[in-house]
Amino acid sequence: MKTDGYSAKLTWRLIVVWFCANLLSQTLYIGKYGVPYEADLILTGLGPFAGLIVALEVLVWGFISLYLINKWKRSKNTLSHVGLSKQLNNL
Repeated sequence: MKTDGYSAKLTWRLIVVWFCANLLSQTLYIGKYGVPYEADLILTGLGPFAGLIVALEVLVWGFISLYLINKWKRSKNTLSHVGLSKQLNNL
C-alpha cells in the first residue's frame, strides 16, 4: 500500500508541474505578444511531431480522468461500507 500512496503523490506532483508549466508558458506568450497561443501555429511549427505531442496530451488527460474516476468510485464504495457498518451497529 505504501507504493500506491507514493505513486499517487508522484502522479499529482507531475500533473501540477505540467499544468503550471503550461500556465506559465501561456502567460509569458500573452505578455509578449498580447494574444494567447494559436493551436494551428503550434501544430504547424511542430511538424511531424505534432501528432505525438497531441497523443501524449490526450494520454495525460486520460490518465487524469481515470485516476479521478477511480478515486470517486473508491470513495463512493467506502461510504457505502461505512453506511452498512452503521446500519449493522444499530441492530
